[in-house]
Amino acid sequence: MKKILKLFTLCIITFSFAACGSTNTDNGDSSASGGSTDSAETVYFEATVLEIAETSLLVEPVENSEELKSADQFSVALSGLESSELDALLSELKAGDIVGIEYNGMIAESYPAQITGLSVQKVSDASESADSPASASAVEPETTGFVRMAMVNDKLFVDTGEVSNALRCGTMDFNLDSSVEQGAPTENYQTNFGTGYGGQYGTRQNRIEIYFDEEWHIFACNENSLEGVSMEVTENTNHSLTLEVRNDTDLMVQYGDYFTLEMFDEEISTWVPVPYADSQIAFHDLAYMPEKNKPVPWSVDWSQMYGELAAGTYRIVKPVDEIHENGELTFYTYMAEFEIAN
Repeated sequence: MKKILKLFTLCIITFSFAACGSTNTDNGDSSASGGSTDSAETVYFEATVLEIAETSLLVEPVENSEELKSADQFSVALSGLESSELDALLSELKAGDIVGIEYNGMIAESYPAQITGLSVQKVSDASESADSPASASAVEPETTGFVRMAMVNDKLFVDTGEVSNALRCGTMDFNLDSSVEQGAPTENYQTNFGTGYGGQYGTRQNRIEIYFDEEWHIFACNENSLEGVSMEVTENTNHSLTLEVRNDTDLMVQYGDYFTLEMFDEEISTWVPVPYADSQIAFHDLAYMPEKNKPVPWSVDWSQMYGELAAGTYRIVKPVDEIHENGELTFYTYMAEFEIAN
């Protein structure tokens, strides 16, 4: 039997735009906008800060806001602010604060919805708005020891700190509509960092990708996490390597010949798949079963699949199965890094 790699067709997100909210004109009058706005018009609304990034804010419009008719969360790009104004704003803001936002009335109907802030000012701090549902459910990621988590399909996924730059279609596979105030999520489609996020299933098993801060963040379960089982690259060249899977337990584990390679991209500070030199690759359907304290070496030459790799930091990704007494399998993903020198 052979396992054949398949190529997937990706689609590109298309944004549509709409105008909403109340429009502030030069004479102070306001009215609901019903279409395009001219360059002199701006729209103002107030919102609770959920998350803060270097160039954007994730906010939730306050109750009775016109913007709530479009979305319950907005990603506010801060590119319209002067650098001094931006620095002052970020230095005083924290999650839970109420801000007043002016923008040009145009909303990109993604999720979260997206706008460009022309002016953003703090209205009140978190202590004054503690009764707000948004601030009560928001979790500040900078809290010491805090790790974002989400429960999807009865699996607990943990933020890997990686982001995805893959092209994709705009349809969400799931939405995260509940959150716990502390501890780990216990129900499906629940997080420990707030609600209203959308997500898609990852490009490989045991991974999902959740959209916030204008990026797709990668969450994973069962990665390098089977206690007592480890994988290590023992030697490598630019076209081959040898590794060992070590089992220091009484568990039954197995792995096969299938693998993929990823490279750390310094420019975007995340891991990306190594492109195939030849996608018509087959793997022998073999099983290697390391016994307790008896690591099984495994070697591969990827000359046909990837060619010779340039200098850089890489990792090999392999599935490892735990075999239970009833014959069922639990799927884990193991990764081991290696360097290729100049």
